[in-house]
Amino acid sequence: MALPPFTLHNPTTVDEACLMLSDFGDEAAPISGGTAILILMKSGLYAPKHLINLKTLRELSEIRFDPKEGLQLGALATHREVELHPEVTGYYPI
Repeated sequence: MALPPFTLHNPTTVDEACLMLSDFGDEAAPISGGTAILILMKSGLYAPKHLINLKTLRELSEIRFDPKEGLQLGALATHREVELHPEVTGYYPI
């Protein structure tokens, strides 16, 4: 089955992505890779009219360590990035 029609949006900031998700409401879906959602769309189980691409939003991939707050992982940080990050290996070697 073919994909239903949709518009792909590429916000440049998290605020812009949030605004798009708010404006489009139930007709929008955030994606960062898209594999699962594209399978659902091809199967006819889900048909959002707007896909909001989060993959390019660098701040969602950030990995930070603050001695007072600990380790902070962005929602899009990959397991491999976390595993190899110097602050992770330095403060959490296990």
